[in-house]
Amino acid sequence: DFPTKNQYQGDQTGDDAFATHIDTTQSGSSSLIYSTYLGGGDDDSGNGIAVDSSGYTYLTGETDSTDFPTLNQYQADQGGSDVFVTRLDTTQSGAVGLLYSPYLGGGSGDYGTSIAVDSSGNVYVTEYIVAKLWRFSPDGQTVDEVFDLDETEWIPNIKWGAGYGGFEIGKAYIAERGAGYMYEIDLGSPGITMAFPPRP
Repeated sequence: DFPTKNQYQGDQTGDDAFATHIDTTQSGSSSLIYSTYLGGGDDDSGNGIAVDSSGYTYLTGETDSTDFPTLNQYQADQGGSDVFVTRLDTTQSGAVGLLYSPYLGGGSGDYGTSIAVDSSGNVYVTEYIVAKLWRFSPDGQTVDEVFDLDETEWIPNIKWGAGYGGFEIGKAYIAERGAGYMYEIDLGSPGITMAFPPRP
């Protein structure tokens, strides 16, 4: 009985992701502008959400569903838990509201944790466990690995999945929890550009 309005999907089997738009200037049912389930026949979890300048909504998380809704996908189901990256037009309901939705994974446990969109429409997704940052082109058809923290030794003991903290055009910010450091990453030239506070 989760509240829905103009939804892309209704309730699916198992746990589902969701996206909800609320007008905080209103109260009660009139405040609900859009609300949808997102998922397939198994468990699905939404971990990150973003909205671009045109109002399109982007979600990422993990799915165990082999029938998770896909469109113009970069990959098909890879087995195990996969990342999903979904773009929705929340001004539409039903199937026309799905703009693209690929799986992303490697056949084991893959988890999308955070998502952001730049002014050109490129979508950035962080992936927990394998500690990667991915960039999707605006149409979702081209995917690049921006950087791989597993191959980088300059951030020891990083809590990547929970530590990704923010985004602005051309830069990502991650935190090394427990040590109190924040890192600014230049997405154009992967690598550390600044650390706050300075490393001792």
